[in-house]
Amino acid sequence: MKKQLTRFFISLFVIATVFFSLGFSNDNPQAAFSSASSGIEVYLGGKPLGIEVGAEGIIITGVGAVVTNAGLVTPLKHSDVRCGDILLSVGGNAVKTPADITSALKNVPSNNVIIKIKRGDNIFEARVTAANDALTGEKRLGVSVRDAVSGVGTLTYIKHDKSFGALGHHITDNETGLSEELRYGKIFDCKIIGVKRAQNNRAGELQGEFNKFGESIGDIYNNNKYGIFGAYTGSLEEFKPITTASASEIKNGKAYIYSCIQGFAPDFYTIDIIKTNIQENPETKSMVISVTDKRLLERTGGIVQGMSGSPIIQNGRLVGAVTHVFVNDATKGYGLYIDWMLQN
Repeated sequence: MKKQLTRFFISLFVIATVFFSLGFSNDNPQAAFSSASSGIEVYLGGKPLGIEVGAEGIIITGVGAVVTNAGLVTPLKHSDVRCGDILLSVGGNAVKTPADITSALKNVPSNNVIIKIKRGDNIFEARVTAANDALTGEKRLGVSVRDAVSGVGTLTYIKHDKSFGALGHHITDNETGLSEELRYGKIFDCKIIGVKRAQNNRAGELQGEFNKFGESIGDIYNNNKYGIFGAYTGSLEEFKPITTASASEIKNGKAYIYSCIQGFAPDFYTIDIIKTNIQENPETKSMVISVTDKRLLERTGGIVQGMSGSPIIQNGRLVGAVTHVFVNDATKGYGLYIDWMLQN
């Protein structure tokens, strides 16, 4: 009788263990995030971000003429300055905003001025003659410029030292083609106010609003093909800890993305990981994912711009981030292994 009771209690223990394990399965992403020892613990992102990023100086987007009392004058006509160059200084004065150019020109005693330009890894100087604007009389260089590129993306993770990773791909200025030169900027709280639904051969888009003149929640110090990275300066109270999983632990099958498609709060949406690539070294397009969640498909049509950086979770662990959408099929896209983001 004693042996039978012992076997009975052992059976109960086994059954209880099975049900306890099911509570932490991939069918319940919020129950408890795994704390397996093979990964590292970070805070789970999913939060929508307003992003503004610029270069070391001012981005030149065009070279043109100035309307003067003598007619049209193009100060940079015979220089090598071109669209996509970075204007670093004017007359020895560093410039960071368009207004800085006007101030710097006022400090130069004559119209002859030396400007410093950065193109790729090269820095050179050019001597030009500024033209006086017919309307204001102020000196002009005849350049159109932009100090930053703005957009909406998604936070992937925050480490315990408050360094963060987001997007899973680099930011590119479509007008000039600049990307890794855009490495200095800030992130802001962002509210998703609408969705431009994806259609065949046309990417959709999350429409967000943020105040770039308000208080930022982080500083960007790097922009590369694995995402944007920097120091988070906001509160960590809204974030939950999660352990990461290495690429070798990811399996084809059910997973989740954690993303915000309305307001401020993210939610879990089901996906399938349908392909994982063997990558011994950091590369992009690590895995192929397919959206299966009916709510997400109905609202967005699949993966849309602004969802880049949305964490991918499998078996309660952070395995990657959403990066790109298939233009001809918005229900599918690429993900990046979290390993590659964490190395930045």
